[in-house]
Amino acid sequence: MTEAIQRSARERVFAACDRLAEAEERITVAAVRRAAQVSMQDASDGVRAWRESRAQVQSVPEPPEAVARACAGRGGRP
Repeated sequence: MTEAIQRSARERVFAACDRLAEAEERITVAAVRRAAQVSMQDASDGVRAWRESRAQVQSVPEPPEAVARACAGRGGRP
């Protein structure tokens, strides 16, 4: 099979991680390796990259100080 036809190992690993996450299953290197049919090294590297990409997407910036005070119930009123 040519490389143009075969999806890259990283794409298969990310897809496997997404499927496992949607099924609320534990994402382990072994589970991803089986699902993506990749080498242990590709699975390990791919799971690490997938987790890092998810952490970046899920990170939320701190709210402005006024918003934080209002949410905390202090609102700056006497």
